[in-house]
Amino acid sequence: MSSTQSTTQTSPVASFFDLLKRRMVVALVTGIAIGVLVLAWFLSVTPLYQADAKLVVDQSRRAVDFSPSGSDREDRYSLMNTQRDLIVSYPVLAATVQAAQLEKKNIYARDPISVLEGRLKAISNKDSWMIDLTMRDESPRVAEQILVTAIEQYQAHERRRHQQVTDGGVALLRTQAESAKNELTRARDEEQQLRIELGIVSSDPERNPITERLTQLEVRLLAAERDLAQAEVVQATLIASDLAATPDLHLQSLVQVPEIRREVLVQSQYQSLNELGDQRRLLLKDFLETNPEVVQLDSRIATARDRLESSISVVRAGIAHQRAAMVSQRDELRSAISAARNELSALRRSLGKLQLKSEEAATRERIFQTLINRQHEEEASSLLVGQVVTIAEEPHAGSVPVNVRRSMSFIASIMLGIIGAIGAALVAETFDRRIRDADSVTELTDLPTLGMIPHAEGLPLLGRRDERTADRRWQGVEEAFRMMRSTLQLSAASGDATRIIAITSPSSGEGRSTVVARLGMSLAASGRGVLVVDADLRMPGLHRHLGMPEGLPGLAELLAGQADIAPLPTSWPRLHLLPAGTPNDHSAEQLQSPLFHERLSDFTETFDYILFDCPPLEFSEALEIGALADDILLVIRDRFTSKQALRLSQTRLGRLRGKVLGLIINDDRTTALQTRAKDDRGVVPPQTSPLGSGLLYKRQPTQIIEPTADSTAANENKTS
Repeated sequence: MSSTQSTTQTSPVASFFDLLKRRMVVALVTGIAIGVLVLAWFLSVTPLYQADAKLVVDQSRRAVDFSPSGSDREDRYSLMNTQRDLIVSYPVLAATVQAAQLEKKNIYARDPISVLEGRLKAISNKDSWMIDLTMRDESPRVAEQILVTAIEQYQAHERRRHQQVTDGGVALLRTQAESAKNELTRARDEEQQLRIELGIVSSDPERNPITERLTQLEVRLLAAERDLAQAEVVQATLIASDLAATPDLHLQSLVQVPEIRREVLVQSQYQSLNELGDQRRLLLKDFLETNPEVVQLDSRIATARDRLESSISVVRAGIAHQRAAMVSQRDELRSAISAARNELSALRRSLGKLQLKSEEAATRERIFQTLINRQHEEEASSLLVGQVVTIAEEPHAGSVPVNVRRSMSFIASIMLGIIGAIGAALVAETFDRRIRDADSVTELTDLPTLGMIPHAEGLPLLGRRDERTADRRWQGVEEAFRMMRSTLQLSAASGDATRIIAITSPSSGEGRSTVVARLGMSLAASGRGVLVVDADLRMPGLHRHLGMPEGLPGLAELLAGQADIAPLPTSWPRLHLLPAGTPNDHSAEQLQSPLFHERLSDFTETFDYILFDCPPLEFSEALEIGALADDILLVIRDRFTSKQALRLSQTRLGRLRGKVLGLIINDDRTTALQTRAKDDRGVVPPQTSPLGSGLLYKRQPTQIIEPTADSTAANENKTS
């Protein structure tokens, strides 16, 4: 099966304008309402006039420049912001209210300070030392007067504050300087008293008598230890000499000791002993040892040896005594050095205490000097009570309101109205649950669209054949049914078999009866025998579309078993109608009876097409007839059928979905707009019969006239 509806690509701009046309009422109402409200709000706003003034933060008027000014960017910003906040501070505002008597004015009567705070603005400039002041009021003259009063009150407040700060600061500094002076005197007295108690002459721990005495003792100890070391060497040499093997070697080694040999007596005695020894050796060359001269010489040598040994013993005793004296001296020096070091440590501890007192006195002196200097600065600064902020530009007010501009009000109301209208259209389109066009149908189902019946305002019922009229306004509707007729004929599997087509809809009011009547008429006009059956036993209405009277026997009587029920011919050739008849309580159940199947088989031998006007899919009869039919057509109505109903209808069809040929979109507004535009260009379609029969027809004045999509809905609703 192929769809007869060709999909055309539309630009986003065209889609947008189509959306606005669909939602024109909502957009116009919303846009006009928003525009009127905005304009009313602008017109209700009281016009305010603004007075401006400029102040400059003066940094040049200083008696003495005690600290750098303006060198630090952050300090400058802090000073600027401080002065800005002081201008709009509560004391200044309260004084301004009182001086200008603002509480007597209506707008300021309830809370004058809050109102003034909202209207008086101070803005600091980062690139300069300027502060911009603005004041708004209903009168430009009053705004200027209030701004002048505010500046005067701020300057007076600053002078009082500066004087109070200066006087209080000088008095406080004097008190603190006097207290610091007393503390300095006390610290100096305590330092002097401690110096006397400790007997400290010099405060230098490295230059004092104890340090000098300790240095001398250490030098003496070094010399004593050196002499004692030499004496130890001599003592060791003497001890080594005592270990000689013979008396002669012992005596000879003792004489070789420098400390012994230096003695004159030892030298003379040793020399005499050597001379006696030389004489004895000479005598022994001539005489024997027993010779009286040799014996006498030996006696003299023994006496000389004894005298030498006695002298050496005396010298050794002196060496030992001297060594003992050196040891004693060394020990005494060590004790003296230890005592001197202890004394020096005590001195250093005392100097630490004295240093703390000295530092305290120095700190007190610095504090005293700082307070004195600061006192002099404040006294000098108090002599020049200058204004930190001066007027650079006198207050002046403009003659044009700053909060309301009439031209901009109208423009803003129009723009906001347009935006509101577009937004309302978009919101309405977003939350709309109705089917709007073929694209929305494609999003919900994969069924093809067999035809789109355009919206035709005032489309009449078909009526009887002699009551037809020809009107170019309905040519689009006729062409849509011709297209559906061609689609059905081309989709037939065999041209000879009778096709039973069930036509239903998701809900009531979709236009099923209109589609059945006009589609049957179109098929009959092509030369085929067509039977249209009003199977809506709950709300029958197909007979009205074909101009047949009510109360004719039909399907209900056939189902009840009445044998003489036959289709009725209409005013259209080859088009017959089986009306609904008068149903009973069991008519719906009798649709499944063998009798109905038998009579339906009889009808297939006579007619080429059998079209059933089924009730909506809300009722079971539609599914029962759909099971007997060869094909099913689903009629939906543009801007009427809900998306939820279309989804639910697909679910209800279940296994019968394979029989569904496609969808018919009734009362399509997009096609109607295109048709109307075509007519406006002056292209008039030729006048022919409604479905190509070549006959013109006229509508009787007494006949009911209703739109295509609306006609079905209205007729079915009236029947209900």
